[in-house]
Amino acid sequence: MSRIARIRFVPTSSGNRIPWGSQQATLVLGLTLPTNCVLKFTPRAGRTYAIERLNAIGPLNNWTTLLGNITGTSTVTATDPLLPGARFYRIKATLNP
Repeated sequence: MSRIARIRFVPTSSGNRIPWGSQQATLVLGLTLPTNCVLKFTPRAGRTYAIERLNAIGPLNNWTTLLGNITGTSTVTATDPLLPGARFYRIKATLNP
């Protein structure tokens, strides 16, 4: 069984929202039950991305890189096995010099 959610997000800089427009992106989160979480998104040119995960929110929030050093403009897919409990994901973007 598969379930898909489309999540629209806006990058932030120092806690401030960057205006909508060409900066927005869509993250597609798919669950292939009972085995995998599949994340897909299309990077923007001029940026380097990393997909990170966190198993529990707490005082130390140690994010782990699931897929890093992502560049280009082709759709990226990351697959992560489903485990019991919650898991959190984020995409970090860095502007290239």
